[in-house]
Amino acid sequence: MAHELETDFRCFVQTPEEQRAALNWTPEQRMFLQNKLGEAAHAKINLKVTPEQFTTFLQEEAYLTAKLDLLRELLNPLRMQLPADTEQL
Repeated sequence: MAHELETDFRCFVQTPEEQRAALNWTPEQRMFLQNKLGEAAHAKINLKVTPEQFTTFLQEEAYLTAKLDLLRELLNPLRMQLPADTEQL
């Protein structure tokens, strides 16, 4: 059973089985994440850059890039770093 670590951030120690189970998205969860991925990609494609708002553009572009990376990782659990003793999903 997973147990919480005492850190400033909420972290848990999980068994390999718990990690595999956590990555088994329901079809509804997968669709939700895929929709969020599409929304973020659309927002990034439609970013407008102007000399007056260049810093704002860079911040928004960095935010959307990180969001896309996280959503891709969540949707593709094979890319995640699981302990060596876990099997491929």
